[in-house]
Amino acid sequence: MHPSENSPEVSASHSRTRLARDAWDDFRLGFSQFLAYDLLFKILASAALVPLATWVLARLISSSGRLTVGNYEIVSFLLTPRGIVTTLLAGTVTFGLLFAEQAGLVVMAVRVRSGQRASALEGLLQTARRFPALIGLGASQAAFYLLALTPFVALLGLAHQGLPRRYDINYLIAEKPLDFWLALAVVGILASGALLSIVYLYVRWIFSVPVLLLERTGPLVALRRSRQLVRGAWRVVSAVLLLWGVVTVCVPIAFTALFDWISELVLVTAGANLRVTIAIVVGLIAAYLIVIELVTLTGLTVNSILIARLYSRFTAARGGENDGLLPPPSRHPVGSRRIGPRLRLAAMAIAIIALTVASTTVVLESMRFEQELKITAHRGSSQRAPENTLSAIESAIADGADYAEIDVQETADGVVVLLHDEDLMRVARVGSKIWDISHADLSLLDVGSWFSPEFADERVPTLTEAIEVARGRIKLNIELKFNGHDQRLAERVVEILRARGFGSEALVSSLELPGLQKVRELDPDLSVGYMIARSIGDITRLDVDFLSLNRRIVTRELVASAQRSGKEVHVWTVDDPKGMSYFADLGVDNITTNVPATLRAVLEERAQLGDAERLLLAFSNWLRN
Repeated sequence: MHPSENSPEVSASHSRTRLARDAWDDFRLGFSQFLAYDLLFKILASAALVPLATWVLARLISSSGRLTVGNYEIVSFLLTPRGIVTTLLAGTVTFGLLFAEQAGLVVMAVRVRSGQRASALEGLLQTARRFPALIGLGASQAAFYLLALTPFVALLGLAHQGLPRRYDINYLIAEKPLDFWLALAVVGILASGALLSIVYLYVRWIFSVPVLLLERTGPLVALRRSRQLVRGAWRVVSAVLLLWGVVTVCVPIAFTALFDWISELVLVTAGANLRVTIAIVVGLIAAYLIVIELVTLTGLTVNSILIARLYSRFTAARGGENDGLLPPPSRHPVGSRRIGPRLRLAAMAIAIIALTVASTTVVLESMRFEQELKITAHRGSSQRAPENTLSAIESAIADGADYAEIDVQETADGVVVLLHDEDLMRVARVGSKIWDISHADLSLLDVGSWFSPEFADERVPTLTEAIEVARGRIKLNIELKFNGHDQRLAERVVEILRARGFGSEALVSSLELPGLQKVRELDPDLSVGYMIARSIGDITRLDVDFLSLNRRIVTRELVASAQRSGKEVHVWTVDDPKGMSYFADLGVDNITTNVPATLRAVLEERAQLGDAERLLLAFSNWLRN
């Protein structure tokens, strides 16, 4: 007995090429309406759905008495009932919007496959009708994903508590002893397990959206029904979707690289003529945005078509019906001139041009050419001298930095000294914790030889000593390093700055907001800044003078929003010249770097450029980032 031609097994061995060809034909036939739907959905989502979801999440966080949750607080917050609700809500919104966008495309894909007219308006209407169910599906999947990840998170927490951690993590990363490899192996195994669980659930539920739409089921029934359809064809579905997923990811990357290369060739011909340069840059931005939109549309739409076609095959193979949603076939099949393709294409062209003009305007306005940008040397000039030493501060001065960033902690007897790690293993090969050693014993340790023999006599300086070296020559950005053993760190730093009359030449920053709030209470005149590696909520509303942001979270929108609220934006840690130039174009106020001399050279070189050259450079930086 031979398997049915429509069976998943035959599909696996016989029809993958045909499936790809059919999916592409569907995409080609319904392209104009797919594009119209995608544009309309993005407009609606951007104008209403995303702002509403953002507002709800912000209200949920603020109801806990906070404006934002950042850095170390995120994990503890997410483990609270309110944090779990926030996670579920964020997941519901994310999945719900993805499913809503996919739903209309699936409806239209089924239309095209049936030889009917694929209407963007119908896609939106069908999505709107089932929107509550799609949100429910998003909530269900978010909850199940969270449950699936819980064991891995719990095991990671147990491993964190149980694995030996004799030394500071910075020493482990730098020297990579056995402890490091053991921890890396545990994290790798748990991360791989979590990823496989997510992929497994994703494939099992891949047909939940078409089931929800075409079989008019509820969210939980759709998940169960999808699991049944995938059973026995898991490898087929995985292979098809994985292959297309790789294509979808790789094509935009390759296109951006190709576009960057072509753009450089074209822009070389512009010369120093500003008008010609502006025209070329605007044209290149418009072309890039249009092509990226088309590439994104193709990836999402073909993925939806593949899901719809696989769903149709598997339901047919099992004797099911899947077209119950659709009314009788349209009298005007896809491609018929009677449905006005020229008018539709003209309308879409206008929409694309309008969106492109708006996007291009935003991009050009975000390119800042004239601003005063300050340079902060990270832990002093830490590539020329051992970090957090007087020599590093001297090197920062010689390199033309405006600020030297230093980390301060307290010794066992309450002396405020410069040190980044919790212990002295990395800089002195001594395993003592800073809170267990007196200043007298600390002053005997050599913290320069690890860097270079020429710094063999370097000692851990006190904050007072650093101030005297910096006074009148360079300002200090003093980062408070709270390690759970601080005694009166914020109070002592404020007292030292006040006693030494150095408040106007110093900034105080920290990864922990309560410490900054304490500084603010003690001396409102001191400039304080919140250092943020990651956050949830609106950080621009915090009562600080500047935001010191990890470079990975800095966006044009965030820079503009923070500066509108009267806050400076500092970014850390940027050591590559292209990155320096990019953030300068974004208009940040301060860049922290390990190589301040390089940043000074980049700024001096930019100052010599003409307007046309700056515009070309800004465009190149925008494209690469």
